[in-house]
Amino acid sequence: MTTPQATAETIKREWTKQQLDALRAALNTVLGKLSDKDAEQLIHDNKHLPALQAKSLADADASNLSEEGSDWSVFEECLSYIARTVNAQKRQELSKLLGLLSSGATMGILSQGSHWSPFASLSNREREQLILRWQNSRLATLRAIARTLVSLTIMATYNRPEAQALHSAIGFPSHDPVRSGDDYVPPGGYPERLTMWSTEQALNAQGNRFDAIVIGSGAGGGVAAATLAEAGKSVLVIEKGPYVHESEFELNEAKGISRLYEKQCIFPSDRGNLTYMAGSLFGGSTTVNWSATLKPQHFVREQWAREGLEYYLTQQFTDDLETVCQRIGASTSGIQHNKLNQILLDGCQNLGYHFDNIPQNTSGKTHQCNYCFVGCKDGIKNSTMNTWLRDAKANGAQFLDNTRVLRVLIKKGKAVGVECLVHNSQTKVSYFADRVVVSAGSLHSPGVLKRSGLTNKNIGNNMRVHPVATVFGKFKEPLDGFNGPIMTAISFAKENVDGDYFGAKLEVAALHPGFFGAMLPWRGAKAHKDIMLNYRYYSPIIVLTRDKDSKASVTHNPVTGEVIGDFEISKHDAHSMLEGMAAALRVLVAAGARELQTTNPRHPVFSFAPDEPSDVTNPRFLAFLETIRRVGVPDVMATAHIMGSCRMGVTPKTSVVKPTGETYEVKNLYVCDASVFPSATGVNPMVSTEAVSLGIARHVVRSFTPASKL
Repeated sequence: MTTPQATAETIKREWTKQQLDALRAALNTVLGKLSDKDAEQLIHDNKHLPALQAKSLADADASNLSEEGSDWSVFEECLSYIARTVNAQKRQELSKLLGLLSSGATMGILSQGSHWSPFASLSNREREQLILRWQNSRLATLRAIARTLVSLTIMATYNRPEAQALHSAIGFPSHDPVRSGDDYVPPGGYPERLTMWSTEQALNAQGNRFDAIVIGSGAGGGVAAATLAEAGKSVLVIEKGPYVHESEFELNEAKGISRLYEKQCIFPSDRGNLTYMAGSLFGGSTTVNWSATLKPQHFVREQWAREGLEYYLTQQFTDDLETVCQRIGASTSGIQHNKLNQILLDGCQNLGYHFDNIPQNTSGKTHQCNYCFVGCKDGIKNSTMNTWLRDAKANGAQFLDNTRVLRVLIKKGKAVGVECLVHNSQTKVSYFADRVVVSAGSLHSPGVLKRSGLTNKNIGNNMRVHPVATVFGKFKEPLDGFNGPIMTAISFAKENVDGDYFGAKLEVAALHPGFFGAMLPWRGAKAHKDIMLNYRYYSPIIVLTRDKDSKASVTHNPVTGEVIGDFEISKHDAHSMLEGMAAALRVLVAAGARELQTTNPRHPVFSFAPDEPSDVTNPRFLAFLETIRRVGVPDVMATAHIMGSCRMGVTPKTSVVKPTGETYEVKNLYVCDASVFPSATGVNPMVSTEAVSLGIARHVVRSFTPASKL
């Protein structure tokens, strides 16, 4: 069974007035109106911007952002965000936190004796100083309190389309100026809409038999469905997320993420130290991928071969990689770097670092949409929805979206079908098949296996996540990181930090105000508004770490199936990340950055003096890099690449599936997605997933032909 979706009204009933007042106070502190003195200083410090723009942001307050005649408010939005994205257990923990802030006695302890009154009764300045103290505390618990209060405020404001007052003040267009019109049609027209089963069809098909059922429609499921259907097999693809046609994509951070992503948000690990970005819709993460199309490098294939998987050094796998790249239109032609990607290229060139273009899965077409993380409205990006799944459809495959598979049906040690909840209802329906292919992704494939009764100790463990840290440089001219392609450049300069090729890659991230505001440390209301006012002048570089021995795993709520991720970075991987961060900061300086920041509030902000050139040999800059290394990696990292939770290998002692992709425990049950990777790829895993899945899908096809007996 599933639990009813909580709402803002649910939280109002669950929490006391004092707890709600504490939340309001936090919102109005993090995004509070500046004093006249601070407002004047903000305007003075930003003479390169219109004074009216700076004054507008100085006056902005979480309590006054509502548009006239609108029911929307930051407070109500924050409650809705909590209800939508935070499970019951975590809501209870948040409730306890707000309860502590509501008590004078516990506030005395949390403030180390400075304040013995409820948080809401303190002045804005007093609350601000408390949050800053907590943020820089040596105690992880206090840092977590500060992080929670700040992130809730940012998530309820800058990424919302209703917050147009904030967007105007920072120079961000609230909507894509080209593609947001109701009558917009891309130059080549929209792709044909794929057909999903209706509820009536799904219920009437109860008990139907197929040659194969594929659970999931992403990089693994799309390839598996196409390969099986092309081999003449009857195929049913079941996807837990919705099918969203290109014409229905909403080009806005908040709306797109809440509709297309796992848990309707960018959600945290159980410890809160890693945030996950994972697509949950037809086409999976390929639909929201940033178009990066990279093959696994030689050292990854060699490592897999050393673990007994020699196939990954064969010409057949090389051919599969090429087949995948051809099918999804991987190409560097048509790339037009935006200013952020050009900064990465220029900085690397000036330093003598490696740099290159990233092939895009756009068939060589110019692709200027910076909203692809919430879907490609132009239909240019070749996700599985527009490639492999269309191939599958052309060969008779059938599709069922918005349907959660509860378990694989197993009889006498063989998979025989699935039991699922159709269209997010409580109606259980069973379908039968000779083969079941689990392609639910690294977050959900382990849950499907465990709910089906498999007990292999490796299920859900050995996960790899490519932990990411981000650094920022502020430049003299506007960069408008919300324009142009998202990710078109890469550097391998620090991929081999310790000689084992478990290092870091440097790339560029999309820079929309919600992402930006959430990543950069909050250093007080005035400092925050100064950063946001200069949003258009910042350029990020992400440091993507190929994790070697960090501990990552995934478990699931046994009733709801909700994902619960866990992560702890290792010393080795932290060292790789820090060296990558230092290199990224050098790149920004070499490209002309005047100010530098990381996402760690305990790292200082570095600025070159007005009479100093941007120079990587500057002694103060070198001391800044040493401080970064000494303080360590950020408390919170991010991942969009999740792999290895049902790893492939030659023995069930260390693996979940055989080299063929079939599980060790159950016959005719295959896993076909990035969860089978023996280790992290070190680059965007989409191409690797599709090529590995192509090989597994061929094994599934061959399994229908009995081995000859001599």
